[in-house]
Amino acid sequence: DCEFLVVLGDFDFTRDDEPSSVQTFNPVEVHEHPHFVYAPEGNYNDLTILVLDRTPQISHYVKPLCLPPPSARSDTFAGQNAIMA
Repeated sequence: DCEFLVVLGDFDFTRDDEPSSVQTFNPVEVHEHPHFVYAPEGNYNDLTILVLDRTPQISHYVKPLCLPPPSARSDTFAGQNAIMA
């Protein structure tokens, strides 16, 4: 087990003069991909979903990540690239 905080809306931890309002959360659940493999040449299935202790406030600097709806559960995304930040 490791303990960590989730910080949203911060671009550079070394600066205090950024225009965003930083939001800090505690994760209450961590769901790692069951087939995650760490490898020096590249990680596979490196996706984790966090359940936060409260709902983030959407802002100019904090936006939701939209996942496909449950009806799209098929192999239609297999082999395609995805980018998250």
